[in-house]
Amino acid sequence: MLKKILSLAVFALLLLNGMCGMGIAAENESVFFELNAKVMDIDPIRDLAIIAEKEFKLISHYDEKGKKTWDTLFLDKEGNQITPNQIKKRDRVLVRGKTDNGTIIAREIILLE
Repeated sequence: MLKKILSLAVFALLLLNGMCGMGIAAENESVFFELNAKVMDIDPIRDLAIIAEKEFKLISHYDEKGKKTWDTLFLDKEGNQITPNQIKKRDRVLVRGKTDNGTIIAREIILLE
């Protein structure tokens, strides 16, 4: 009888430990999304876009010559690459990206209008 109780207790502990581990993993996973909405503001200097009252981090890096290069893609509706300065307030865009540890990251912004 004692052996059954110990086995059951060990099983319960292992099950709970596995469930807690899954909860932590789920919190850290990225969630991908698409959002079709209007631009409220776009600030390429601060790597920030505000779309539908949400702040999106724009991804960039500096090349070996010190020039800012965008990792976030900015496209027109035909799929041609544009600059973030071509996107204005109240333009309708499709944003594709992910959330990562509470930060919303824009991977692609497509100008629809």
